Amino acid sequence: MRRPRSPFPRRLPSLSPPASFLSQSIRPKPSPPPPADAAGRRRLWSDPVARTRLLPILFCLLGSAACSVSTDAEFYPPVTDSPFVVTGVALPLPADQAQPINPTITLSLSDLPDAATVQFPALRLSTRSGSLEFLAEVSLVDRSIRVRPKKQLLPENDYYVVLGAEIQALSGQPLRPVSVPFRTGSFVDPAPPGDPVVTLGQLLTDAAGLRARCAQVGCHTARDAGGGSTAQPAQGLSFDAAERALADFLAVTPARGSVEGLLLVQPGVPERSYLLRKLIAGSGFARIVGAPMPPPGLPGLDAAFSRALERWIRQGAH
Repeated sequence: MRRPRSPFPRRLPSLSPPASFLSQSIRPKPSPPPPADAAGRRRLWSDPVARTRLLPILFCLLGSAACSVSTDAEFYPPVTDSPFVVTGVALPLPADQAQPINPTITLSLSDLPDAATVQFPALRLSTRSGSLEFLAEVSLVDRSIRVRPKKQLLPENDYYVVLGAEIQALSGQPLRPVSVPFRTGSFVDPAPPGDPVVTLGQLLTDAAGLRARCAQVGCHTARDAGGGSTAQPAQGLSFDAAERALADFLAVTPARGSVEGLLLVQPGVPERSYLLRKLIAGSGFARIVGAPMPPPGLPGLDAAFSRALERWIRQGAH
């Protein structure tokens, strides 16, 4: 007896679209690259959806340690064609001479460096055949990077300090890559004298220091116009406070104006201390909210004082 014939075909037709269709319709479209220049960032900021999402956050953040309210122009640097470059190199001896086997190389920059990007492999100390361990110190005040090897180098050998485009300014501008060659001799450079210890008391009581410049009525002081102590200092920060209490406050208080979650002072790390950034923001884009400190109309703090503040933070902010 013959088996009944199935109503279904033995072979179903393929339901898969041809490969050409897949290549045209399923292949993901590449996402447009994010705007890299300052003008592009301003176009992003002008987008109504982006502004709707960002404005509630940005306008709730007041610039810490300053008496100003932020504006959208302060979140992005002005449009500029100036590149981020190495402007100078300082070796222990002239570049055409042999260097000590324990050299310190200082590289000056055209803008405030973002210390988070100043690390290996963007920054390298190397020979022709490989990289070496090194220490790097970033100074926002001097706009510089200091590089020194962890161990003494080999005598009579060629070395290079290499900086790549991954290093950025705080504005987001990439560094123009550069390689600094030097050759060692067979001698050791005597250790330089240590930096003098800086105290918070010196920074507060200096004739051009924090109390003289920032503890004004209506700003960072609890004093009111009548000479009493009933006023609320700006951002809760009073430079009239006792030294120990003030140092503790600075070291544990998050900066309300920081999009990076910085503390007012991070002991040992001045480049991540918001107070220092507020003080030097008049010289470049320091990634702060609000106006630089002191506010416009008051005398500013000079470079020597800013270096002393940077040194106090690097020494532990005690």
